[in-house]
Amino acid sequence: MGRAGHLTLAEQSKLDVMRQMESSLHEMPRLVKKSRSSIRRYLSDPVSYGQKHNEYNGQKRKASSRDKRKRHPNRFQLFDKSQQN
Repeated sequence: MGRAGHLTLAEQSKLDVMRQMESSLHEMPRLVKKSRSSIRRYLSDPVSYGQKHNEYNGQKRKASSRDKRKRHPNRFQLFDKSQQN
């Protein structure tokens, strides 16, 4: 099952009107045909909905992939085997 796209501006405006009319969170997805979780995310913070966050996720790598290749324990054995043939 693929990912759904973001709410369009038309859908966002529909949700804003429904919120002012005090529609329930269970009723909104049926009318807009989007998931309840995406609607909940929009209603929790409509100003920053759909923007990418600049937060850093995860721990910074201590060694780059190039450093990892340099430190491979069998790198000399692989090189010696290719020269013997």
